[in-house]
Amino acid sequence: GPRRSGQGQRGKEPRKIIASVSLTEDVQLNKAEKAWKPSVKRSGRADEDDPDFLKTQDLFKRVRSVLNKLTPQMFQPLMKQVTELTIDTEDRLKGVIDLIFEKAISEPNFSVAYAN
Repeated sequence: GPRRSGQGQRGKEPRKIIASVSLTEDVQLNKAEKAWKPSVKRSGRADEDDPDFLKTQDLFKRVRSVLNKLTPQMFQPLMKQVTELTIDTEDRLKGVIDLIFEKAISEPNFSVAYAN
């Protein structure tokens, strides 16, 4: 049959380019009610100034960094980094376990390395 491509006319009217943006007037952006904010800049958290909370968040950040680099070839040096981290509370241990578990599920090819 005849080949159809996404180009060309659709129907009878040609495509229209609407350029109503002016370079001289300010453009107002839409404000989302629940806009994403980086975890460092979130406000309204009661725990935000708590040093233990900040230490825990830093620990999770470091563990994520190691997990993102984890391959079978890099296993030993990265595990040495993990063993040097301070995981001294139950919440931190559970959080690290959750991070490893989520990573193992999301990347089944490396699940053996995460299991180790």
